[in-house]
Amino acid sequence: MTEWAHTAHRGSETTPVTLTVDVERSGTGGRSRCSVTVVIDGVEHVAVEHDAFEALCRVRLELEHEGWLLGVEGARIDVWPSGAARDQGGGLRAYRLRQGRSPGSADLVDVFAPTAERLATVAEQRAAAGAALRAPRAAAPYDDVDEVVSVSGPCEQLVVDRSLRGRLRAALSGGRPHGDERWQIVRSMAGNALQPGEWDEAEALSDGPDDVRLVTTIGADEDGVRWSDLVDIGVDDSGTLRVRRFRRRYVGRTRAHVEVLLDTRAQGQPPTEFRPTDLAALSSQRQVDALHRYVDGLALVPAPAVDAMFRLDRGRVPTGRDDDQGANTTFSGLAGHATYTVLVSGAGHVRITRETEFLSL
Repeated sequence: MTEWAHTAHRGSETTPVTLTVDVERSGTGGRSRCSVTVVIDGVEHVAVEHDAFEALCRVRLELEHEGWLLGVEGARIDVWPSGAARDQGGGLRAYRLRQGRSPGSADLVDVFAPTAERLATVAEQRAAAGAALRAPRAAAPYDDVDEVVSVSGPCEQLVVDRSLRGRLRAALSGGRPHGDERWQIVRSMAGNALQPGEWDEAEALSDGPDDVRLVTTIGADEDGVRWSDLVDIGVDDSGTLRVRRFRRRYVGRTRAHVEVLLDTRAQGQPPTEFRPTDLAALSSQRQVDALHRYVDGLALVPAPAVDAMFRLDRGRVPTGRDDDQGANTTFSGLAGHATYTVLVSGAGHVRITRETEFLSL
């Protein structure tokens, strides 16, 4: 339990208040309980919620009936918590929202720290947070960090003759054996750049090593910026091999909290039988039926989201693809305030994610 001596404000009036916060941490799988008590002019106002910010809002609503605004950071018009701050941090910290850019860790403030600036009602604060969420961002679509590049000198055996005669010769030779040979050369030149399983997956995704992308892991950082760890393999016209391993941060996308529920690739499981081409809208529905049973059997996705993905009257067709994830197809559905997505990669790996809004109103 923590107690502060703060102030409340009504027009030009200021009055002292006593603010007490008591957070009960729950055990594994449970939820915390937080009580916020404000004593003003001898009258006690108490609210109990699952996070401190929500309890604070309830107490503030009571004070607003008498015209008082509580002098804390959590009552500023430009402050609002993220979903993770509520679920994992008990709602004790929140973000100061700044026009034209998404909030980051440098914008975190203590909800119960004292202030007399930019105080607002709960309704005004909620409306301002909603406007901040809808505001367009000027950020670039992504930035690449932690880059490691391996480059091998030109190799004549890797050069592809892209002329009509060269393409005909490749077609007459069967195409695929030529690709196998080029993969063997690439692995001999840059074998240490990838793990053996990564080389195998790259070969499964493409007949040749000219332009291949692997996605090793995905997630989102504490600021809600989504990211993917990627590996690009390519051979240019001169036969130069380039292997690039990096993290791509999608700073221009809507921020979210991303939870990976299943990733057969990252968890070292073998590929599944599913392939994007077999799950296409005009293909046989047998693989869609099988994927439906597979997802249902995992019990990771709530029934409403599974129904949205696979029920006959919902279309039963892939809802899209992730253009930065190589060959893939995705099925998505909503359950509560979360979006669940099942992604099937070109190599047959399955990833299931749960996304929620970064700032939830």
